Amino acid sequence: MKDLEEILKKELDCKVMKPFGHGSGEFFSYDTDKYGKVFVKLSSNADIARPMFEAEMASLNLLRELNLPNVTIAKPYKIIDLPYMRGGACLVLDYLFTESLYSNELQAKIGTAVAHMHLHNIRMKKENPDKYVDKFGFNMSTYCGRIPQDNEWKKEWLDFIMNNRLGHQIDLLRTKLGHEEAAHLWDLKIKPNLHKLFENVSVEPSLLHGDLWAGNVGMKVDESEAYMYDPAVFYGHHEYDLAISSMFPGFRQQFYDAYHALIPKAPGFEDRQRVYQLFHYLNHWNHFGGGYKSSSLSIMRNLASMLKA
Repeated sequence: MKDLEEILKKELDCKVMKPFGHGSGEFFSYDTDKYGKVFVKLSSNADIARPMFEAEMASLNLLRELNLPNVTIAKPYKIIDLPYMRGGACLVLDYLFTESLYSNELQAKIGTAVAHMHLHNIRMKKENPDKYVDKFGFNMSTYCGRIPQDNEWKKEWLDFIMNNRLGHQIDLLRTKLGHEEAAHLWDLKIKPNLHKLFENVSVEPSLLHGDLWAGNVGMKVDESEAYMYDPAVFYGHHEYDLAISSMFPGFRQQFYDAYHALIPKAPGFEDRQRVYQLFHYLNHWNHFGGGYKSSSLSIMRNLASMLKA
């Protein structure tokens, strides 16, 4: 803790670095003379610490550029290497004191903001073609958890979702766990037929949050502002962002109603949600082990059966 504070003072050029709140092994809060209150995220994993925080910083800065309505995105200040952690690093950003998003009004405002985020690139196609992104991916790997995402640019969304997302997770399972049923379902039943779910839908690249579950949104204590954080951005199908939002409690109907008022559901929406949720279940399986095995395989069996018809 003392080592961290001395490094922060030096790197941020602060004379005052006063801890407050309840820190943990990976998260600390400080009151400073130069930046006000800051939040510090640590990682001791030398393999991913700096690239993970570089990806988060790039994601936050890109979302901040959009000036989304009714939502605050934390400003990142600096990534700092931590020699005492032997390859670890930290990210310093604005401190946002958040509560769970229980306000129905702010649920709707977040829904509207997410829709604006998804529509931004599509609007650029008409309003500022030079800034329009016509591919799927991102210019660096971003991290959904601790696993780097393959964001190599692809012209077609089907290619991206099959190979950069689902195929990548299946390959990790093969390497780590050698799981035969998952590989069999993917190789022989799902991948060859996945195109059926995209035959009647036009997919344009949208800027995505990338990890939009309820734990990554919040609100100010007085309910005056909504917050969004921990992004892992890339350009993809806007429906992808909604998949994890419904996997865990937190988002209410007001969020979805406001979102779909701007971006209505396209035919086949629910079936594609299963595909996008499969990525997150596989990602959780690769992160946390067997607890997500049965749910992952259940979705894969259902998809295989549905795509066979």
